[in-house]
Amino acid sequence: MTVTARVQRVGADLLAVTPDRHTYLLRGRDLPDGYHHLTGTLIRESPPLLDLTSHHDLSRAMLPPTEVPQE
Repeated sequence: MTVTARVQRVGADLLAVTPDRHTYLLRGRDLPDGYHHLTGTLIRESPPLLDLTSHHDLSRAMLPPTEVPQE
């Protein structure tokens, strides 16, 4: 399973919230808050628990481009 989601820590849990408001508990890695492209296995459906196998931090990619002054 692959999702793009906003990752945030809530208490002791690490959560991923997708743009369509699906929420997953995350296991397998400790990630910083921000936007990530996540790959893992859904190992439980209620509540949804995603065991991560890989991730790509998109937080920096979501920033607007830096303007370069024209000389």
